[in-house]
Amino acid sequence: MKFFEYMAKRIFNEEGIPILEGHVANSAEEATSIASDMGVPVAIKSQVLVGGRGKAGGIKFADNPGEAYKVADSLIGTTINGERVHQLLIEKKANIIKEFFLSISIDRANKRPVIMVSNEGGVEIENLAKTNPEKIIKYHPNPLIEFLPYESLQIPRKIAVPSELISPMGDVIYKLYKLFEKYYAETAEINSLVLTDELLIAADAKFVVQ
Repeated sequence: MKFFEYMAKRIFNEEGIPILEGHVANSAEEATSIASDMGVPVAIKSQVLVGGRGKAGGIKFADNPGEAYKVADSLIGTTINGERVHQLLIEKKANIIKEFFLSISIDRANKRPVIMVSNEGGVEIENLAKTNPEKIIKYHPNPLIEFLPYESLQIPRKIAVPSELISPMGDVIYKLYKLFEKYYAETAEINSLVLTDELLIAADAKFVVQ
């Protein structure tokens, strides 16, 4: 079962992973009202269960409610990679300093979970794996032994993040892994995990359970 982004983010946030302020709109009028209440520039994100929506024009930005109406009206009812857009996620536009990739899935060949991280978030990981595989760090937790917080701290060190980010990134990795186990997930992914002025935030969320 695949979850829409807004649903996945709610689950992630319940487990303590920071997300951006956001609300779901079913119409251009609702998008306008949400943007007005938020009073800040917003990201308007088509809610579909297929990848590649960014490249397909399914994510846009608006600086004010009037612009939010126009953007939302242009997105609702359109088709992205074969899937019609019925809902939009209206989020506060983040001031992104740096993007990371974080994913947990099942490594079928090794028959155990694999945590993948990269300093290059916001890109299609499949392409990065082909062109620069050395930029993706893989860590295989032992599913028969409890995954402990100190293990999660080793992973950001492998991608040479600044020392002040090791603890907060390790915390996100630990919480995402515990969530992955809790829901018997196939995939729990954050692309991008963004560094803002304040903290690391899940700017996107992909969640697939068995």
